Amino acid sequence: QNPLRITPTEMAKALGKTNPEPIRAALRSGTYPIGMAYKIKGKWIYDIPRGAFEEFLKSGKAPD
Repeated sequence: QNPLRITPTEMAKALGKTNPEPIRAALRSGTYPIGMAYKIKGKWIYDIPRGAFEEFLKSGKAPD
């Protein structure tokens, strides 16, 4: 696990949610303000920078 990245499960916990699926779905559709998802060989990969997410938690705004 990359310490510079955060998983959808970790994101859900930080947001007080128990189910990470809505976050995964938003990342896959490109509607989540931070991070992205892409498919490699049929497997979804979630690429969410930890620092950007932590800034989002603090400010409520996605970093530029």
